[in-house]
Order: sequence, then structure tokens, then C-alpha cells
Amino acid sequence: MSHLPPVCPHYAPDPAAPLRLCADEMWSFVRRKKQQRWLWWVEDAATGQVVVAFVFGRRTHATFRRLQAVLAAAGWAVAQWLTDA
Repeated sequence: MSHLPPVCPHYAPDPAAPLRLCADEMWSFVRRKKQQRWLWWVEDAATGQVVVAFVFGRRTHATFRRLQAVLAAAGWAVAQWLTDA
């Protein structure tokens, strides 16, 4: 199985515009519903381009901070976060 990059290599945010990203998550389970697995992903709020970046983990603040760290490692400073909540 190939390793997927956590950041889309073909996405380049507009450096002149503040970076506005939408975060969302979905879950599934392995064998039992108590063994939940969450996929967190980010899309560009301006263009709607999906899967700018993603992480797997629990539905916790720690997983969201890992997602933020992935974006920071790519050199992207997020000006505004949006959610479906």
C-alpha cells in the first residue's frame, strides 16, 4: 500500500489572500463501534478544493492540533478556521 502525503502536493494557496480553511471529520469503525477511527480533513474555503491536508485519530483536540502541525510544517499560516458546527 502506498503512503499518502498528509498535504496535497498540488495545492498552492494564494499568498496574497488570507488562508481560510474548513475542517471536517468523519468516522468509521474496525470490527466494533467502540473501535472508532476518525478521518479529519481540510478544504480551502474559497475554492472548495477538498483534501488539502488530513490526519487520522480520535475526535479530540490533540488530533486537531496534529492537523494544525501538518499545515504548519507545510509553511501554511491559517488566518481563519471554519467548521460545519
